[in-house]
Amino acid sequence: MRILLIVCLCTTTLYSMKRQNTCVDAELLLIIREPNGVVHKKTKTVSFSQEVQARLSRATNVDDLLWEALDEGDADLIKAVLQNGAGIEALSEEGLTPLQQMVIYGDIKLTKLLLSHGADYFAVTKTGKTLAHLVVHYNKGSMIPFFDEKRIPLDGADYKGVTPLHVAAFLGRAMMVNALIGCGAPYNVKDEQQRSVLQYAVTKNHTSVVTALKNQGASLDETTPFGRTMLHLAKSSAMVKLFAHLVTKKDAKGRTPLHAAALLGRCSVLGSLKEAGAEVDARDNEQATPLMLAAQKGHAFVVRDLLQLGAQVDAVNLFGQTALILVITSEEELDEEDRLAVVNVLLDAKANTDVYDKGGNTALYYAKKKKYQYIIQRL
Repeated sequence: MRILLIVCLCTTTLYSMKRQNTCVDAELLLIIREPNGVVHKKTKTVSFSQEVQARLSRATNVDDLLWEALDEGDADLIKAVLQNGAGIEALSEEGLTPLQQMVIYGDIKLTKLLLSHGADYFAVTKTGKTLAHLVVHYNKGSMIPFFDEKRIPLDGADYKGVTPLHVAAFLGRAMMVNALIGCGAPYNVKDEQQRSVLQYAVTKNHTSVVTALKNQGASLDETTPFGRTMLHLAKSSAMVKLFAHLVTKKDAKGRTPLHAAALLGRCSVLGSLKEAGAEVDARDNEQATPLMLAAQKGHAFVVRDLLQLGAQVDAVNLFGQTALILVITSEEELDEEDRLAVVNVLLDAKANTDVYDKGGNTALYYAKKKKYQYIIQRL
């Protein structure tokens, strides 16, 4: 690490006849110590305007004056306060360093100035955000090539393992995704919860980012730790089209993407999944169909749409339970209105009320046991 010492040798006052402005010159001795012990010495004269010098003389705290200069974008004043002892890493009220604040502003000129005065580009925020995180979060894409040129890291993770590329994917900033990957940021990284950059894009329904990642070489076939494909996470027809080749893939519970959509109440993707080749009555490890999961969750509209797509209303699971029995026995915190809505949809589809499960009980038995009078009246 190079060590720089600055010693003020003398000052002189010059009067500019052209500008009618007083300048104060300071002759500085620069002492640069290289890592190998070699020391270089040279002098440099810097001129401060009368206004800058006046502000310096009035300042009670040079760190505060530095922040004023940064807010004003006054490069001369910034240089002056730094050369008069202001802390290059002095924190703002928000806990940011001057360099971090200039990155947030997207001010490349002042960022360069601070870096030239030794600002630490490895410094992170209270939550572990790097400079590159700030660039992405505040949408300052012009900073990325500059960072790459200056060898400022673009792939550092925060305290939760989230990289700038994760953030760009989450926010749907496809151009930044391309820029970061183009500058060497890896796209196959995962956060501490093992969520990938691709997963961030899919869960926020950013198809443009998924396309960008695909074009950059990312595999669309990755799975979560529970074996779910990206199609299991799809929230729109457009996203389904990107991952249609995964339509029959099952997760660790034997559930297909259609099971996942039914469970989460995603009506908007049911038709697209069917068109992509999804089996409407696919079975999971407990022989449950998507219709059963939707009924159990109280998703009446999903139940209706699945029935319209051809789902069997009286299919039974490993325990002999139909969708009708499951919605009545569901332990989910369902409102009476939601539970009854599912019952009505199933009964309108001619659900058999006389089916006995493996415990020898019918839907009516369970309705009476739970004292669901509003359902008993329908049965």
